[in-house]
Amino acid sequence: MVSKTIKVSAVVSQVALTSSIALLTHATKKDGQYVYSTLTVQMFSELIKLAVSAFMLSLQYAFGKEMPRISLEPMRFAKACIPALFYFISNNVNFIIIRELDPVAFQILNNIKILTTAVLFKYMMNVDVSGLQWRMLFVLCAGSITSQLGSCSDGFGGMKGTGLGYSLKIVNAMLTATATVYNEKFMKGNDDSIHFQNCQLYFFGVLFGTGATVNHFGWDALNFRELTYGYDMTVITLVLNYAFVGIATSVVVKYLDNMTKTFAANAAMFVVAIISIVFYNEKPTLQLFVGMFIAAISVETYNRQQNFGDAAKPALLASSQSGTGIGDLRDKVEKFDKF
Repeated sequence: MVSKTIKVSAVVSQVALTSSIALLTHATKKDGQYVYSTLTVQMFSELIKLAVSAFMLSLQYAFGKEMPRISLEPMRFAKACIPALFYFISNNVNFIIIRELDPVAFQILNNIKILTTAVLFKYMMNVDVSGLQWRMLFVLCAGSITSQLGSCSDGFGGMKGTGLGYSLKIVNAMLTATATVYNEKFMKGNDDSIHFQNCQLYFFGVLFGTGATVNHFGWDALNFRELTYGYDMTVITLVLNYAFVGIATSVVVKYLDNMTKTFAANAAMFVVAIISIVFYNEKPTLQLFVGMFIAAISVETYNRQQNFGDAAKPALLASSQSGTGIGDLRDKVEKFDKF
């Protein structure tokens, strides 16, 4: 059983590391371009994730209170390549998106994937989403879009980014949602050690990353100096950030769920907005704060409704056992869910 401290730490890490990705990537650009190979960033981050997961698995094996569970099933191992491939594509497309959008736009539009995640979550994981929760998810997306509108005189032309950036972000949101929901299905498919499951996932990540790097560099892929051309401490920090946000994501989807992960991305929006205003001279707008307020209210309402439903279940069970008040309580719960 995983402690609450580990779960909370994973969510906090998810917020911090998710907000850092856009900011660090933005900081690595020179005159709007990347002087290093973005393919190598993904390859090195996957290597780090695989090494860390293998190390943690060995520690669990050597010093754990009980032996870690390891299922050697070829078909299940092969299934790990699906989310690994989606993550590989998504992470590389992110570099193009961040080049076309500012950090705040990138982070706020991440919330679009909450809708796609909710749809996939409902049908792939058999999770109920009430009518009120669906409406709050749409309100959340509306708040995200509002926050990126320019001044009223600019109209829609005031949105900060290019058409390519916004288009790729929408497509990538769908791709990322598919990857994370499938990954949750994979992680919760059995009781194997999370470190062993991560090793399977990151093995394919390394495979895809190395293949893309070799295809791009050819024989120069054997030259470490060539692979790390243009690297500085900011790029190295970005590599580490990608590595540990991936590990934090695995913990969240293994022991919590994808909606928690996507709401963590929503919280990261606030962090990115504040940091961008303070350090990147982004001009704060009324629309930004209105959009952030709408997003915060929608997330709070969504979770309040879910907590109401979860809290009502024990009371409904107790009423059914006592035989008193069950009809009235069931009616109230059903009416609230339908609302």
